[in-house]
Amino acid sequence: MHVKNSLSIKYALSVSLIIIATAVTLSITFNARYVALFEQDLVDKGQLLVKTFSDHSEFGMVFHNSQQLNAIAASLLTQPDVVYALITDKNHRVLIYQGPERWRDLIPLNTTALDGNNSEPVALPITNPTTGERMYHFSSHIYSETFTTDKPELTLLSDPATRGTIRTVIGQAHLGVSPKSKQAEVRQARRNVVRTTLVIVMVGVVTAVFLSMYVTRPIKNLVTATCEIAGGNLGFSLRARSSDEIGELAKSFNTMTQALQRTTVSRDYVDNVLKAMNDVLIVVNADGVVERANIAACKCLGLKNSDLVGREFHSFVRLVNDEPYEIRQLIEESPLVNVERIYKTAGGREVPVLFSSSMMAASEGHTRQIVTVAQDITKLKLIESDLRRAKNSAEKANAEKSEFLANMSHELRTPLHSVLSFAELGMEKLTTAAQEKIYDYFSEIEHSGRILLELLNSLLDLAKLESGKMPFEFVETDVYDLISAVRGEFSLLCAERGIVVEAPAAAQACLCVADRDKIKQVLRNVLANAIRFSPDQGTIRIESTDIGGSVRVSVSDDGVGVPSAELDDIFHKFAQSSKTKTGAGGTGLGLAICREIIAKHNGRIWAENRDPCGAVFHFEIPTAIVMFSDSETQILRIDKGSVTKLM
Repeated sequence: MHVKNSLSIKYALSVSLIIIATAVTLSITFNARYVALFEQDLVDKGQLLVKTFSDHSEFGMVFHNSQQLNAIAASLLTQPDVVYALITDKNHRVLIYQGPERWRDLIPLNTTALDGNNSEPVALPITNPTTGERMYHFSSHIYSETFTTDKPELTLLSDPATRGTIRTVIGQAHLGVSPKSKQAEVRQARRNVVRTTLVIVMVGVVTAVFLSMYVTRPIKNLVTATCEIAGGNLGFSLRARSSDEIGELAKSFNTMTQALQRTTVSRDYVDNVLKAMNDVLIVVNADGVVERANIAACKCLGLKNSDLVGREFHSFVRLVNDEPYEIRQLIEESPLVNVERIYKTAGGREVPVLFSSSMMAASEGHTRQIVTVAQDITKLKLIESDLRRAKNSAEKANAEKSEFLANMSHELRTPLHSVLSFAELGMEKLTTAAQEKIYDYFSEIEHSGRILLELLNSLLDLAKLESGKMPFEFVETDVYDLISAVRGEFSLLCAERGIVVEAPAAAQACLCVADRDKIKQVLRNVLANAIRFSPDQGTIRIESTDIGGSVRVSVSDDGVGVPSAELDDIFHKFAQSSKTKTGAGGTGLGLAICREIIAKHNGRIWAENRDPCGAVFHFEIPTAIVMFSDSETQILRIDKGSVTKLM
């Protein structure tokens, strides 16, 4: 009871002191310091300005120089907070006025405080009844001084009291000064007071909290120690920091735990063994509830020991085939040795483990328990997955190599066989056959040789492209010019078969940064395929479009088309569509070369089928920036008709 009363008194005392200090600080700071100070500062400023106004207006009043008076008034309006400036004669008639018209009729011209020879400026607060705006009105006499001394040389240099002057009121100077800025300063001061108050309150609350924590820490330590002992941590002890009743209680508690620890050495030893285990150990009762778990289990599942103990076993373990693992199955299958199971962590991550279990004999008064041990095999699974991928990659590479060699052998053997056959035939009939027949033999040999040379050149080009050794010369290019040139190359072949090649000009020039020769090679391959697989009297259409950031070229035909499943495969080496494997196809390298060339332009190429028949090949090339060369990256950009190298 004494402790409770002490804490209450300390807390009430702290809060009371904070409230009193805050109220006193707020009252003194705001009322005494800011409000009076700001208002007085505004009045002092206005009186000084109107006095200066009246002194400088004497000359203009004497000589009736309204231009000078307006200039003086205008200069005063440039001062902060000055709203209007007004000069009247001694009969209160307005001579000049500068400022908003809404104040003109509200200005008190006949100020009684200025009656007589009162030389001090007068300040009067006025309010605009329409807008509610407040203003401080300052008035001051404008004097004309007449010298009465008979010594003119003393007129300017001698003291006014000795030179003899007569001051005559010739008018009044009026100024309106707005208190808005001062009001803003007052509001800012009020905010500062509020902030100060909040800071003080926060400091007071934090102080109270820390004070409460300091006072109650020994009691909390005692509660924590009790929980640790109840959880089996018999090595836990309290530090007696004081000699009061709580300190004596801590000493008694430590004596009790030491006596308890001496009687449970074996349990402590077992606990240390469990803590040192890297494998996950969980003890489950016959109802499937976790009764004990080691540190490795908590780390694996991402749970605290207090959250894991009492949890149902099937909530975080399942079979590999995604089926739940019920406690009935665990009891029936035990003992188990190194079977694969899946643990599910608190964050939802699945951890593959090698799982073992065994039934533990029940002691008197205790139910039967199951001891489970699991080893995290995530890394082994990753290694296994990497090995499997490496094996698949190696097998795929080996298959591709075998397919490549087979295709190469076939493609090379066919023209070589033709060359040897016609050469042998020519040698046999060299003396007996007609000259025209011998010429035909040589023509066939020459044709097969060109096919062989074309195949070898394609292989060399593809190898250079894949290895990055093919040189590229990027320049500003109008794609339509390239289309027109390639279209002209095939005009004779198309005319023989009656094929029409349409190439309408784009609405605007399709400019890009590209290698002209390489893009023409792509156009030749794609157009040659379209001609090869188009029927006689067919139509081929070549379109170029600027799609914003890229130029797209599309070549469409009305031939046999390409099966949907093969639209991507036809760009592989020696790949041909199943619809075109009739002898009409080429070497199977053209589209593979096209893909590599377009890739070097940071573009893409693909094929689609047309409805109802035919195919269309598209490729896109960036118009603004192209990166190329594996050894050195360069960036080119079209800028006002020229190509600029950025890197």
